Amino acid sequence: MQTQVDSQQAQEDALNENLGKRENMGFDRKPGMPGESTAETQTITQVSAAADWMVVLQLLGIGVLLTVAASAVGLICVARFEPLEILVNRD
Repeated sequence: MQTQVDSQQAQEDALNENLGKRENMGFDRKPGMPGESTAETQTITQVSAAADWMVVLQLLGIGVLLTVAASAVGLICVARFEPLEILVNRD
């Protein structure tokens, strides 16, 4: 994560060196204006996530319900065309 932050900072520094500082752009900015950050940002160095069996079962249940719903919609659309009648009337 730190290498990504360092890489982003290096890219911004290179951009500022090549194009000049983008902070002022010829306009007088007041603190608190859009694009102006007065708070120092903190870097997230670690993210922890935990999933127990109940969460896994809930996700599987949601997946099964979505699959059944999608299949039902498809079956309803096909059933509205009455496929047996269409096949019988073919010449």
